[in-house]
Amino acid sequence: MLNEKIFNLKKTSDKKQPFLLDPTFIFIVLAFVVLFNKSSKFQGMIFILMGIIGLLVMSISVFSQHLELKIILIFLCNPLYLISRIFLITKSNIKLQMYLSFLMLSLIIGTVFVWIGKLQSFENGFLPIALILTIYNLRIVKTGYNN
Repeated sequence: MLNEKIFNLKKTSDKKQPFLLDPTFIFIVLAFVVLFNKSSKFQGMIFILMGIIGLLVMSISVFSQHLELKIILIFLCNPLYLISRIFLITKSNIKLQMYLSFLMLSLIIGTVFVWIGKLQSFENGFLPIALILTIYNLRIVKTGYNN
């Protein structure tokens, strides 16, 4: 039998985080704000944030061997959101904008199926983010752009 050494002993704590500071709760509240708020500025901030996170995740997954960030997270946090935001600002090429939103919507649905099929696990906080992105992409597919 091999000698095992534990380098990072995980300490468990009985302290719970306050409910109002729980990331899942915050994202659920944000999802409700998105549902009733049709501001394109708010949508732009979300798209820019998701695009930047997507670039970060893509660069980490390309240049390192972090299995947690491989392929599937890029479906949710996609660099295409930056391109989509440019089309939303200029309101040019609405058909391409609709196709991009449909593609991103398909990737989000695929991500949810991967999560349901337990092919890869996610934190519960990702579900409200997927809901927010789904709402925005559905609005774009339906109207061509967010008014």
